[in-house]
Amino acid sequence: MKKAIHWFRRDLRLTDNTALAAASQAAESVLPVYILSDWKKEHAWTGPNRQHFLCESLRELAEALPKRSGRLLIRQGNADEILRELLIETGAEAVYFNRDPDPFGREMEGRVEKMAGALGRAVCSYKDHALHERDELRTKSGGPYRVFTPYARAWRELPKELEPAKLRQLNTPEGIRSLALPTVKTWGLKESEVADIAEPGEKAARRRMSAFLD
Repeated sequence: MKKAIHWFRRDLRLTDNTALAAASQAAESVLPVYILSDWKKEHAWTGPNRQHFLCESLRELAEALPKRSGRLLIRQGNADEILRELLIETGAEAVYFNRDPDPFGREMEGRVEKMAGALGRAVCSYKDHALHERDELRTKSGGPYRVFTPYARAWRELPKELEPAKLRQLNTPEGIRSLALPTVKTWGLKESEVADIAEPGEKAARRRMSAFLD
């Protein structure tokens, strides 16, 4: 295909990003987009620290993408509505994303699939955040495990796909509208309330993983 959208969500990295790599292999050009939520000042499960971590991770991602001939697009609003606008605006033929494990994320995925289907565009979703998703591990009766040891035994017995996803050049077209990178002020939060937390970004995450493995 000529153009595909990669919808960044929890996966703010280039290394071993399953959906992004698949999009780069399937399309001549990839449009990487992150969609900002549009709440202001207060939210039930986030605040200045988490949003600062997000902003700095996005900044590092935006700096890394040009090395793959990519450019991070920033939009804001409901994901299904923004992706619809972007599909129509750019003529992209598919939306790629890594599946989210939480109920809100899965609900939005359903809305995106419905929207894309109505436009006649493809949706390609991938397992990425875990070696095995929850539907892969079931008891003999088909229900979820309720005791850890049998679950762990079944988990170990499943084959593991450990080959890293291979990312090619993205060739993001120029001229596609994008918002500026966000700051905590984007959500009406105060910089002065940000605490000294874990260092954001893919490079810092890889350093922490290496230290843990050592």
